[in-house]
Amino acid sequence: MLWTVERQVVELASRANRMSLDETHAPILHQRAPAQPDSTIAPFLRLVALSALVLGAFTLYAGAAQLPLLYDDAPTIWRLAERSLISNFALPRTLAAGEYRPGATTLWLLTRDLFSWFYGPLLHLWNVWAHTLNTALVIALAVRLGRAVGLRGLVFPAIAGALFATFPFSYQAVLWAGALYHPIATAAGLTALLAYVRWRDGRSAVWLVVSALALLVACLSHEAGFVFGLYLLGLELLLARRAG
Repeated sequence: MLWTVERQVVELASRANRMSLDETHAPILHQRAPAQPDSTIAPFLRLVALSALVLGAFTLYAGAAQLPLLYDDAPTIWRLAERSLISNFALPRTLAAGEYRPGATTLWLLTRDLFSWFYGPLLHLWNVWAHTLNTALVIALAVRLGRAVGLRGLVFPAIAGALFATFPFSYQAVLWAGALYHPIATAAGLTALLAYVRWRDGRSAVWLVVSALALLVACLSHEAGFVFGLYLLGLELLLARRAG
């Protein structure tokens, strides 16, 4: 009899202990886990911020379309007036300074063929569009190189793009239609660098061909375009060192 009572007392104590534990942990078990941030929001916000920066580069110089052509543009128009899109790539009889830059002057000839003359506002807009494109290419290159050197996130590409877009001494290359050679050569050179990086990341060999063709366009747009070949060499050394 005594043994039965003791067993009942032990069972009651054990049951009371289990009920106490359940009441203690019940709020924890029923508590909702904190909501995790959507992994797609951060990349989207970065894309919006960087796109706004590129748009700002265009807005900064969009008023150039209202400018007239300058006196220095007259010799270029006179020189291109009798050329076609094909003959533009033929070597001239004399290689005077700035006379053989078909990679850039092709855009002037396209303007003439589409609008029956060298339409001033559109000639200015070629420079503005090229500068805007170059800002986007600088940002894209900064994103990739930032990963290579451990600078991830938005700050490094944003600073690089902002410095390029607003660099004060770029005004002549953007506002003067006749300086189209410089932004076009820059666009081709930056494209060569980005295509090379994509090939270096293990992509198709097509990207290496794109890089070589873009470098050729840079050289055909301005005689200083060859410097991007040196940049490619430096880029290869940087990526090889990081990979090793």
